Amino acid sequence: MNRMSEIAMNVKRWIMPLSSLQEAEQTIFSRDDCIRALKGAPQQFRFSDTADHEKGSRISALTRMLRMFPILRRLGKDIITSLEAIDKNPKAPNDTVSEAFLQEFEDYAYSLGIGTIAYTKLPREAVFRDKAVLFDRVIVVAMEMDKNKIDAAPSAETMHMVMDTYYGLGRAVNSLVDYLRRNGYAVQGGHPMGGQALYPLMAEKAGMGYHGRHGMIITPQFGPRHRLAAIYCSIKNLPHVEENEHAWIADYCDRCGQCIKACPVNAIYERPIVRESGIITHINAGTCFQYFNNNYSCSLCIKECLFNYRPYHELGRSFLGSKAVAT
Repeated sequence: MNRMSEIAMNVKRWIMPLSSLQEAEQTIFSRDDCIRALKGAPQQFRFSDTADHEKGSRISALTRMLRMFPILRRLGKDIITSLEAIDKNPKAPNDTVSEAFLQEFEDYAYSLGIGTIAYTKLPREAVFRDKAVLFDRVIVVAMEMDKNKIDAAPSAETMHMVMDTYYGLGRAVNSLVDYLRRNGYAVQGGHPMGGQALYPLMAEKAGMGYHGRHGMIITPQFGPRHRLAAIYCSIKNLPHVEENEHAWIADYCDRCGQCIKACPVNAIYERPIVRESGIITHINAGTCFQYFNNNYSCSLCIKECLFNYRPYHELGRSFLGSKAVAT
């Protein structure tokens, strides 16, 4: 390892101590009551898994990393906090919720900047390989990313906004987790950066939206312009949907392909890969995130997605004609 690569790796370790994160994850995985990944589960991907191969790219990436250090450091601490806080769960937690309390919870979430909330039972295939979660009921939350700054992608302005959204959503999730614990529920927070399961799959199961060819969930409220997180909880009577009313998006995206054309490194598959576990992979993560790291958090597939430009219901009505479209 040359000197520049060694410095970059040490900075990454200081930002989010890998040993502390692994220890917190292992504590959950070793519990007898945890829900572990299925055979053939997808591998969790971390930004630190990508490597810069050219000297210029390494220097540029390191410079950006140093400039972003304050928020990256806070992100790392919040990720670890979300995992270690499970020790604060009540010993005999509540497992039902009233409509009145759920409304209070949602009102509080919106006051923290959450834009969309949905509920589902955990799809086991969503849990990453060698990871685990504690509960099979999930509250999925999304926070909007600023449209003007997405439209400036790729740029330093976009990058700062993306990281600020990760930070704001992570803080909101930890606050919601504390709120639920104070009211007698057992919970595990799923930070938007570094979760133990696939958030887009859970959001789709919850009926929040539907995946585009870029693999991101497209919602009526924000199109693809948001970040996702999850809260795993002991509440057995959460609302749920029987059928995803946004599934027409798949047919729309098949006829579009704008995100594929926009990707500068051809990281979006023309036809997604279906894994043995049933998980559908839309992008080459290594190719995507290396470019993402080196080019201001890229975000071009979000920027160029037609659902970023035009309202969801307008696209749906023009595509489906007289059929009903969720708003």
